[in-house]
Amino acid sequence: MGKLIRNFSWKDTILGDPEQWPSALKISVGIMLRSPFPMHITWGMEYIQLYNDAYRPVLGTLKHPKALGLPISESFPEIWDTVGPMFAGVMEGRPVRIQDFRVFLERSGFREECYFDFAYSPILDEQGNICGVLTNVIETTDKVNAFLELENTQEELRASQAHTAQERDRLMEFFRQAPAGICILEGQDLRFDMVNPLYQQLFPGRELLGKALLQAIPELLGDPIIGVLEEVMASGKTYHGTDELIPMSRTDGGEVENRYFDFTYQARLDGKGKAVGILVFAIEVTERKREEIRKNDFIGIVSHELKTPLTSLQAIVQLAGIRLRKAGSADGFLIDGMDRAAGQVKRMTEMINGFLNVSRLESGQIHIEKTQIDFTSLVVEAMEELQLSSSGHQLVMDCRDVHMVMADREKIISVVTNLMGNAVKYSPTGGRVEMDCSCNNGELVFSVSDQGLGIAPHDLERIFERYYRVSGRQTKNISGFGIGLYLSAEIVRLHGGKIWAQSELGKGSTFYFSLPLED
Repeated sequence: MGKLIRNFSWKDTILGDPEQWPSALKISVGIMLRSPFPMHITWGMEYIQLYNDAYRPVLGTLKHPKALGLPISESFPEIWDTVGPMFAGVMEGRPVRIQDFRVFLERSGFREECYFDFAYSPILDEQGNICGVLTNVIETTDKVNAFLELENTQEELRASQAHTAQERDRLMEFFRQAPAGICILEGQDLRFDMVNPLYQQLFPGRELLGKALLQAIPELLGDPIIGVLEEVMASGKTYHGTDELIPMSRTDGGEVENRYFDFTYQARLDGKGKAVGILVFAIEVTERKREEIRKNDFIGIVSHELKTPLTSLQAIVQLAGIRLRKAGSADGFLIDGMDRAAGQVKRMTEMINGFLNVSRLESGQIHIEKTQIDFTSLVVEAMEELQLSSSGHQLVMDCRDVHMVMADREKIISVVTNLMGNAVKYSPTGGRVEMDCSCNNGELVFSVSDQGLGIAPHDLERIFERYYRVSGRQTKNISGFGIGLYLSAEIVRLHGGKIWAQSELGKGSTFYFSLPLED
């Protein structure tokens, strides 16, 4: 696709000569072409399309390569009435993420039902204006069809539980032909009573039938999944797992590897309602999960590679500003320009650090290193640093009592700074931002209150979701990617605390989080 994009006659489109493209478009196209995952860019309100090689199967033989350089509405007229409003929303600052979204596409000469996991994210220029939409997409048609088959299998099972032995034989045949791994575990020792071919394929060469679970798969001893099975037997309640990590080997004596599964554990009840066994439906999703991990690694690598030139640029801009002032330069425009450039570099660095932290969090690479810290002095330190760049706001904290907690200082100060920074960002100049902390029921509770825009109830419910931003006329020019509150919530959760917010539209908001006083 890189060669096709380079040789394409862009001068005949509204994008014009690629040499004159905005830097945000050039950077986005470069990242897209290097990505091994399906990615798609639409630029401008005309939604002109660019895409990478991994995206071509989504287009099919009828739409590729004609889609390149065309408005997306012309390439996908059959679904534009559905996805068009989503693109319009992204251009107004409302990113979209949907799983297993159903659309009917005509990409191979016939109309077909397809399912996709996708995310539409805004692409911002250096001034923070939204100029286009970045699409990340994975086709999930096969997975959805497998789960639909699985649901049909479960329905048939429930309808067949009271049938005769002849019906049981018929059901066993159905299990053997089902498109998912199925087994029946009997008794308190969870003995394999029935195993269908697809379940056996999860453990090639292993003897399962007639053996207790821990005898057949001894590496599960001590794994949390055993506790889940015991709870299903004790309560009789069905358990559904998605992307569950279960370290297991595939063969006897083989290497234990991290494997991921979507599964259902359904208790089998006797006539008195007591659980006597468990019916297991399992689909291994290890490859899909590894793709997600590789995607997060890719985002982390790209963000990391951008940090080095940004650090150099920041040093150059700061040094140039210092030298201009020392030389007594009368060129106020140049000095002001250097200050603005330094601010933009800092903003870009914070954005990249946010993406790096999201990547680390989702790959389990964020570690909490707790030490005993004075929480009050930490807040005062963050408040004084923020006050230097927020002279137009009043930052106030009446509580100065010493509160000692076990926490990761670096990560908690990032949470405090994010909440205070948001309060300043969404408050009018001269507004008052109040911090408070108190101890209640074995918890330290910290709050940040502002007199700003406030948050509507439907936005408040989703305010801690990844990439979610409040959209509206008053917020569209306020920079941000919806990362800070998501990261803050996850950091607090990793500390065993809670985070929440209260708000009234037009009157302001208060954000709270709690930390346990004793670890």
